[in-house]
Amino acid sequence: MEIGKAYIARKPAESFGEIDGESVDFDEVTLTIEILKKPETVIMDDGEKEVEEPLPKHLCSPDWQLVKNLETFRTNWLFIPNYIITAL
Repeated sequence: MEIGKAYIARKPAESFGEIDGESVDFDEVTLTIEILKKPETVIMDDGEKEVEEPLPKHLCSPDWQLVKNLETFRTNWLFIPNYIITAL
């Protein structure tokens, strides 16, 4: 995946199993995303104070990508192994 390029990210429907006798099912999710450049720092917020810190090690991994949802224009982190990625 390349910064600035658009992709379709699809997470297939799945069943979590049963909880208290009820089936827990998740619908398929399809997102149209653009890969963004990862920041060098992030704001850590514990509910009482905000502190700027270096990007955590797990977010430096290629498994995590900063993306912009091209339908809602919101930015968020996406755990790529949970999705089937297709270039637009």
